[in-house]
Amino acid sequence: MNEIARWLYIAFFAIHIPTTLLVDSQALFPPALFPEFAKKTLQNFINDYKDPLMSPPRDMWFISLIWTEVLAQLPFFFVAVYAFSMKKEWIRVPAAIYGGFVCATMVPILTVLATHSGAPGYQSTPLLAMYAPYAIVPGVLAIHMVLEQDGRMFHQLPVDPKKIMGPPEEAILPFPPEEAKERIAKMEAVVMFEKGLTQSDTSGTGRIVIPKAIAESHFPSLNDPSEGVVLRVIDVFGTTRGVKFRFWVNNSSRMYIVEGTRFLLQAFKLSVGDVIMFAKDTEGQIYVCGRKGTKDDMFRKPPSFTRKKKSKIADGSSKEGKGNGHRREKTKASTSPSREQDYSKDTMEKSAPARQKVRTLTHAETELDGSYVYWNGQSFPPRADGVFRAVSITRVRQPDQVSVQFGMWCATVTLAGEQYQAFFDSKDASVAALATAEQSIL
Repeated sequence: MNEIARWLYIAFFAIHIPTTLLVDSQALFPPALFPEFAKKTLQNFINDYKDPLMSPPRDMWFISLIWTEVLAQLPFFFVAVYAFSMKKEWIRVPAAIYGGFVCATMVPILTVLATHSGAPGYQSTPLLAMYAPYAIVPGVLAIHMVLEQDGRMFHQLPVDPKKIMGPPEEAILPFPPEEAKERIAKMEAVVMFEKGLTQSDTSGTGRIVIPKAIAESHFPSLNDPSEGVVLRVIDVFGTTRGVKFRFWVNNSSRMYIVEGTRFLLQAFKLSVGDVIMFAKDTEGQIYVCGRKGTKDDMFRKPPSFTRKKKSKIADGSSKEGKGNGHRREKTKASTSPSREQDYSKDTMEKSAPARQKVRTLTHAETELDGSYVYWNGQSFPPRADGVFRAVSITRVRQPDQVSVQFGMWCATVTLAGEQYQAFFDSKDASVAALATAEQSIL
């Protein structure tokens, strides 16, 4: 819908409010309820134009139509002014119903005005000219609402977004951060979250993990992990695509993912370290854009390593399960070149046998803890709830292990190239959760 039509509808409904309250309703209520200027206005109109409908005595069928105007249409006038002013998509169906109803009621009114031959000096043409817009505008409104695309009435993309934003072949991709924000703003959308791309994101699987809080707040609700919802997303070039939103069951919790995102990475020429942005407008339409990663994103994908089958505990002892057949054995510091690249000397000391159950974190460990930030860019608020959450923006890769972080026990596990962490109040609970997680992915 263009702006001219929108403002026309706003003016149409806004004019109806005082007309109904001060003029038309005089046919229903005592004159004492109306101001003097309103009574004079109606009387002058009757004297000048000899209106057979508003002149007393009024026909009962016409009075019944005025009752519908006061009781049903008048409240809708306020709703319509608000909805068209605020660009609310839900007004489409009510406006279509209103337009059709008013057109039907105007048929007998216009018929009477056109065929009336009453008082001397009566001329139907001026009255028809004044009444006709109250039939034409609702008729156009009804047709307009029926033809409008559901959900995109007010927030359609520009006719040619490439002329405004620049064609993809001429754009410098990935976009610099400021240009990416500008393009999202052009879509009248607000960024929901940004995802720093990992190796698994760009490996060709076309799958991106969505934070649970974001997924449950901004995406459709899901009940069955085998099912999914196809979402329509629009990139800043104006291309509409379909992606599938679903979830996996993860340790009695949920891991939400969006599948079919390979085209997005290709469209914006994104690679490991770049950032994909998800935005949403006031009507729920999802937009995407890609930008270049920066130092502020705190992202570096560490070298891959082979996951050990047995979990290592940060205090130096291996897990001893009750009834699970695991033996207690001393851990040894890894001497492989790849592991030496990942860990500093202070960090390697974490594998030395501990002399106490919970020891004080070293400087390197404290720095490591501070580097763990949720990949949506928000600061890490650890919660000892036992739920594994993705930790994809890190400076140092951890092995699968139980360690002390933020004053709580933390279980770290790697799945499909991504690391996940869960926090617990006790060491035994973290060890048991890590064992369960490792067995589920073997």
